[in-house]
Amino acid sequence: MVAPVMAGLFGGWEGNWVAWNTAHDVRLPGSKEDTPLGFLMYPNGENDLGRFDELSPDSFRYAIQARELSAA
Repeated sequence: MVAPVMAGLFGGWEGNWVAWNTAHDVRLPGSKEDTPLGFLMYPNGENDLGRFDELSPDSFRYAIQARELSAA
């Protein structure tokens, strides 16, 4: 019963999603924080004072930009 469902659902997620859901206890490269992130769900940032609260729009703001790259 599982095989037909897997065949129908495999690869069926929206094309602009990236599967980060397998990472846990992530240590960011170059991070000065000793505490690993439990998971990567939102953009993260830090400065010399430490890691920003990624859920606080008043203290951590970011912009996501995209542009098309031409084939070389």
